[in-house]
Amino acid sequence: MTANYGSGTPQEAADWVKYANVDKHYGVKYWEIGNEVYGNGHDGNGWEGDTHADKSPAAYARNLVAYAKAMKAVDPTVKIGAVLTTPGYWPDAVKAPGDSADWNHTVLSIAGTSINFAIVHWYPGGTSTSDLLKTPAQIGATTSALRSLIATYAGAHAASVEIAVTETDGDFSAAKTSQAAALYAPDTYMSWLEHGVVNVDWWDLHNGMGTAPTTVNGETDYQHEGVLSSGSCSAGHCEPPRDTPFPTYWGISSLTGKIATTQLLHHPCAARANAHPRPPAPGSGAASGRLADRMCAERAHIARLA
Repeated sequence: MTANYGSGTPQEAADWVKYANVDKHYGVKYWEIGNEVYGNGHDGNGWEGDTHADKSPAAYARNLVAYAKAMKAVDPTVKIGAVLTTPGYWPDAVKAPGDSADWNHTVLSIAGTSINFAIVHWYPGGTSTSDLLKTPAQIGATTSALRSLIATYAGAHAASVEIAVTETDGDFSAAKTSQAAALYAPDTYMSWLEHGVVNVDWWDLHNGMGTAPTTVNGETDYQHEGVLSSGSCSAGHCEPPRDTPFPTYWGISSLTGKIATTQLLHHPCAARANAHPRPPAPGSGAASGRLADRMCAERAHIARLA
């Protein structure tokens, strides 16, 4: 759940905790304070609304501590999340004039002992589909950088501070709905989970076409960040009917136990396993081929569970 930071108050957030967990007994555990608050314009780059007079990372951190105190006073079991920049990706390490440190170091130095999880968004992008398909290999280093920051500032409870990836998709790359994005999706999910994050969210369910569709590797890409069509149109071109699954939907679904065992056992992965009894050596094949091998291994695991 995202608490309103941009135009909200700690009391408003506490009231929402009361409504959700005391009045309605929904048991909402994870609450992130704001969304991409580093995009509030403090460093000259603004896309997120923020009505606070002081938009600095220090002000966000102080307010974050106040939010945590107010919300935990209502329900001590809730977990409070801090919005961080993704290490190695803009606007990480950007320091605005007048600030003594960048966003992450400032926020964690003030609020590190008051949070239960850190939030990042993962949009690695790339100029080609090959670039996009290579990005999950960077997740280990990104996670290590976050763990190092948390260990520096979170004190004795650093080991219990979790990481949540609350947005990811193929944005800033050529592929958003086409097959390269469908390969990227499960590999990204599995890579983050392998490195210990507690949550990965795809942005989003329905989104809409931002521009006219393009052709990626001979396939129409609707330039839509959702996993289901919204049925929208742009520049005289329209998506499939609303709720039509895009390839990204099936890529993510391949990680669930809802795929019928017969589908898995008769999937082309069986032939692929015979052709490639072990993964290709680095550099010996296309990135998409290596990822397909990995997806086949994941499908085999699901089949065993089923």
